[in-house]
Amino acid sequence: MQISMSFDVSKIEAKLKKFKTKQIPFAAAMAFNTTLKNYVKPNAQAEAKKTFKIKTGWALKGIRVIPAKKQNFPHFSAGIGTKDDVIRQNALGEPRVSQISKPNIGNKLAIPTAYARRKFGERIANPSNWASSLASKKTKTARYFIETENGQDVGLMYAQGRRMWRIYTLKEAVKIPKKFNFERVSHVSFRRHIGSNFRSAMAYALRTAR
Repeated sequence: MQISMSFDVSKIEAKLKKFKTKQIPFAAAMAFNTTLKNYVKPNAQAEAKKTFKIKTGWALKGIRVIPAKKQNFPHFSAGIGTKDDVIRQNALGEPRVSQISKPNIGNKLAIPTAYARRKFGERIANPSNWASSLASKKTKTARYFIETENGQDVGLMYAQGRRMWRIYTLKEAVKIPKKFNFERVSHVSFRRHIGSNFRSAMAYALRTAR
């Protein structure tokens, strides 16, 4: 007995094409975003806690996911980043420069000396703002003034009687050492979890395909 059958593969091909153009980009974006949100971001925040003295949570809130969009498949412009300059500078080892001009010290950064740390302690929350407010201050026993060298402002001095101490060094820019392992932690976490998340997303796409 011979059985003859014919198949209309056009419908199957159409479904496969639809799955390729719609469900695979959907699954890839879903896997990408799940990995960033549930694994990469928490690990980056945990690393930030180890690196910085976090009191208000600003550093953690600044770490945000840039989501993948399925319409950009296969070239996603997605990832994780931070909106805070201090986090970025510590992650990349960038130079820090003053963003605004301040009274008395202009566009310079004020770097506290060891003497300033001993004298003012935890009050130096924002060194440049603090130095700017001190620069023209005078009391009954002490005064503050800007030290110049070759026509350039180089420091903020504290004088008491005939004794003087430099409490701030003024600089145009400061090289920030790369101490926040943001990139390494993010890459390791992403590689570790993207495979299993993509398989789960593909299974979900197969179940929900129409």
